[in-house]
Amino acid sequence: MREVVRLHGGKSATGLKNLSYETVPMIEAQAGGERGVLLDLNRARRRAQVLALRERFRARRATQPPQQDDPGAGETLRAEFLETRDSLRRANAKTLDDR
Repeated sequence: MREVVRLHGGKSATGLKNLSYETVPMIEAQAGGERGVLLDLNRARRRAQVLALRERFRARRATQPPQQDDPGAGETLRAEFLETRDSLRRANAKTLDDR
């Protein structure tokens, strides 16, 4: 907190407002044309996490042998999906608060 006050404590209200418009959540909200919505202040942290995950995935993928086709796997996956479709629909509705 002291560091934030040291850096920005002397700024005017307009200066602080302008500074807030330079943050990632505000830039993304403006780019999306959003107004009057709550800002997700965790976006920057999640973005860094996603970028790190992507780099770990790329590094791991580079060390894996090439994948081989598995005839019939598509039909097996399709059948499994169709069996669990209703459960997935309910889980998604609950997660999205769309009951």
